[in-house]
Amino acid sequence: MRTNHTPVPTTAANWQLFFQKLLQEAPQKVGGLLIALLLYYILPLLGKLTLLYAPSVVIAMWACGLLFLIQPATDPAQTKSRSDKNSMWGIIAATTISQASIMVEWAYFHTNHSWVFDASTLSGLGLIALGLWVRTLAIYELGPNFDNTVTIKGGHELIQTGIYRYIRHGSYTGAILVGLGIGIMLSAWWGVAISVVTLGLAYGYRIKHEEATLLAYFEDEYRQYQKRTWKLIPFIF
Repeated sequence: MRTNHTPVPTTAANWQLFFQKLLQEAPQKVGGLLIALLLYYILPLLGKLTLLYAPSVVIAMWACGLLFLIQPATDPAQTKSRSDKNSMWGIIAATTISQASIMVEWAYFHTNHSWVFDASTLSGLGLIALGLWVRTLAIYELGPNFDNTVTIKGGHELIQTGIYRYIRHGSYTGAILVGLGIGIMLSAWWGVAISVVTLGLAYGYRIKHEEATLLAYFEDEYRQYQKRTWKLIPFIF
């Protein structure tokens, strides 16, 4: 059954409940987070492990940890979901390539690893903060409709409020901004370029599959929604 969405009241109490739920689920996410930190940062820095304590790497790992904390825990059954068409694995692979390439470039091809507050660092920090904020707003607004895989739930709602008044894939926008922000913070420009390609391909595949699924379910309602919104960036794309 398709239902209309009632906007989530953005009261302090509702935000408190939102974060309480995330904290309650945190123990379920520890394993996935540790694997991500290993693949994204620790293995690429094996040749220079002391750099793991560099402020920029600590910030990158904290941002990664917050991304994991913000999203709901992954059900093991989701990793075998046929309806997802492996798009979740594509995003995992693309994010690994993105972050690992940034770390490798910064660690082994840059001579200066000191913390400098230049335009690149500040711009990267700003994008990381913006990405975390956007992703949090998006997942909060989606509520129980958010899922780590492409799936239609019972009573699935088409969310058109909050950030979804303007963009259709706000949670992806947030994740991409964080990933690119880390590369810009480290001035790892080849890593940023690789990230643009890999994340673009992975999220592009997910969005194509997700929108086809939503079109099949919501039909003309979703077509009209597509006409008045953007995919990822308001007024641009």
